[in-house]
Amino acid sequence: MKKTRRLNVWTRIYSVGLTALVAAALLLAGLAGGPTFAQTPDTDTPPEVTTPVDAPVSTDAPTEAAPTDAPPATEAPTDAPVVTETAAATDAPTLEPTPTVEITPPPPPFIQSDKDDYFAGETVILTSGNWQPGESVHLIVNDVLGDSWRLSVDVLADDNGGFTYQFQLPDWFVAQYHVYAYGVVSGAATTDFTDARSWKLPFAGTGTGSVTLSVSSGTINVPVACGGTGTAVPGPVTVTSSCGGSNNITTSDNGATVTFNASASGGSTFGGWSAPSNLGSSTCTGTTNPCSGIFGANGSLTVTFNSNANTTTTVASSSNPSTYGNNVTFTASVKVGTTAVTSGSVTFIEGGTCAAPTTTLAGPTALNGSGQAAFSTSTLTVPSHTITACYGGAAGFNSSNGSVTQTVNKANATVTANNKSKTYGDLNPTLTATVVGQVVGGDAINYTLATTATQFSNVVLGG
Repeated sequence: MKKTRRLNVWTRIYSVGLTALVAAALLLAGLAGGPTFAQTPDTDTPPEVTTPVDAPVSTDAPTEAAPTDAPPATEAPTDAPVVTETAAATDAPTLEPTPTVEITPPPPPFIQSDKDDYFAGETVILTSGNWQPGESVHLIVNDVLGDSWRLSVDVLADDNGGFTYQFQLPDWFVAQYHVYAYGVVSGAATTDFTDARSWKLPFAGTGTGSVTLSVSSGTINVPVACGGTGTAVPGPVTVTSSCGGSNNITTSDNGATVTFNASASGGSTFGGWSAPSNLGSSTCTGTTNPCSGIFGANGSLTVTFNSNANTTTTVASSSNPSTYGNNVTFTASVKVGTTAVTSGSVTFIEGGTCAAPTTTLAGPTALNGSGQAAFSTSTLTVPSHTITACYGGAAGFNSSNGSVTQTVNKANATVTANNKSKTYGDLNPTLTATVVGQVVGGDAINYTLATTATQFSNVVLGG
């Protein structure tokens, strides 16, 4: 019995130690944040003894001799180990939200030209930005339609991520350009501009006038400096002074037919078209008006307006004063100074003005080689008439007028009674007379014939 008791004490001590290890492990698990387990030992009932696998307990006495000395006695604990209960969490752990950081991407790069439209040979200024400072940007500018011209260059963005680049367009018409800029870091930017067909319309001469332009297709842009609106319109549009240099006219369709219609101002004359350049299918020669043509690159056409020379008109009468019924010829002479004007015509009027005459006597009658025009009349009545010659003007000559007052005297007429005879006692014969003098056809001479003789007047005997 003594041997068996010692074995039981060892077994109990081993079992209690094992239980304490388990409780400690559970307590550590609760502190580590895992689920908390509470364990209360039964003080009345001793803990169950678990027999280790490597130390089996035998209920029979050993067959071999027992050890001469028992293992050192270990004092048994007076109480069973107590595992302290850890309070369970009342709420699940709360995680504070992480603030959202918004990252704004940098703005994309841009590139733009200083104008939307240029004429051939003009300087283009490109402005670009939003690149990385010092970034190398590859720049390409090319002709969209035919790729007849191309610019390829590398530029560096400045410390602010921008750059400005200037270049000159070719001196021939291209129509449309595309700009492409690319940087490895920032990406790409594009823009477009046009190169409208550009041409000139110089004014020449000392006079003034205007030219109305229209196009068969597309639009036309006439600068404000020479009378236009400065915007592209279908037309027509009027030009009032020279267009050229920095004020060229542009048309959007390089195949458009342009029609020109010149109109001289008062006191001026259309002198004609001249000096056509790169103007195909043209009818603009001499004074043909209106005319038309198709411009090539950098075309030109000159219009001339001349100031009209001031003229004088005089009127002369072939007989002044004249007698009623006589034929009178009126001759108008038109001159500049002492030089005869041989172009234009004259209209003879009486009363009113040249613009609104009361009576038109003759004309318009063309001036002859001596600068004269004439008309004759024999119907002027007594006592007087103001005859005006109106010169209507001509190319290079202003209009003028002149007049003369024609006096018309009465015509003399003689009435002589014709001799009559009768037989005594007969009634008196009809009296007649002979009229001698200037009598206009259709006019009537009023006179009265009378005699003192009666039916029974005395007979005068001859002899």
